[in-house]
Amino acid sequence: MAALHQTLVELRAQAPDPETMGASEKLTVAKHQLRDWIEGQLGALDNEEDTKAFEVRINQTLKQIDAGGPEEGQNRLGSINEVRFGGEGGLLIVTTGVGISCQYDESAYAYKRVDGRWKRVWEAERLPEGKVSPQVIDAVHVWQDFKDGHEEGPPYVMTLGNYWGCASMWRSVNYRIWRIGSAGSKLLIDRTEPAYLGQVPIVGAIGKNYGEKAVNVLVEFNGDSIDTGILVRRMVRHFLIDGDRVTRVDPVALSPRDFVDEWMTRPWEESAGWSASADLRRWHGKLHSDFVRAGSARRCIAVHPIFGR
Repeated sequence: MAALHQTLVELRAQAPDPETMGASEKLTVAKHQLRDWIEGQLGALDNEEDTKAFEVRINQTLKQIDAGGPEEGQNRLGSINEVRFGGEGGLLIVTTGVGISCQYDESAYAYKRVDGRWKRVWEAERLPEGKVSPQVIDAVHVWQDFKDGHEEGPPYVMTLGNYWGCASMWRSVNYRIWRIGSAGSKLLIDRTEPAYLGQVPIVGAIGKNYGEKAVNVLVEFNGDSIDTGILVRRMVRHFLIDGDRVTRVDPVALSPRDFVDEWMTRPWEESAGWSASADLRRWHGKLHSDFVRAGSARRCIAVHPIFGR
């Protein structure tokens, strides 16, 4: 605890860098000191059903070494966000956050009870590599198949997050899926997309339909529309995971207008699967661009052969 407090004090003394938002190697040290201290306390947690009282005790202790400034300030260097504990799919999920400019850079860890002790089997961290990409973790979902009350197959972990900061409501969201095996975790999906962060930034679910082999992943968020009359539309991302193979499948949009939007803006490698003919590649090449804008769709004016309009 003394070492973590000293690192937080040193972080607080730094001048926030707009490029890195205060993230640095020292931030990584603080994140790992916090993680290691929490892991040292897990022996007092008998099972995931007792997490609420344990969470309160952990956060009360951490408040004593917080070195951050006023809560209303944009500089959160030196502060620690409340640690969150949760249990799902037989795993204990721990989410932590260390302050940077405007927000907390959050990490998540999963623990499994092995031989009477909690063993870390998965982690989701953003470590600084050049320009930092801090993350806010909105949700962690775990899915595991069970048969006759026993685990069958590996667990899958989904994280849903966003990059917030002190910027506009137009930022980005990310969604990532791991499969946890005996040799460690394997990252299967890692996507970051521009989004409008009003209301609920991103939602998702992971599971498997009865009798099917592939795992279903469904993600929704509000994104940019090419229609200047709408600007914001609901994005849907549906994937099937079969082994290491990840395939995007229907639905790809929630309305005909959104389908056209999606078809024009995605790479041809994706849009080809939603096209009636390969001949449409020529039109896709004409219409596709990194930035597309169009006027609102309007109903055509019909002309009657006798009465006119």
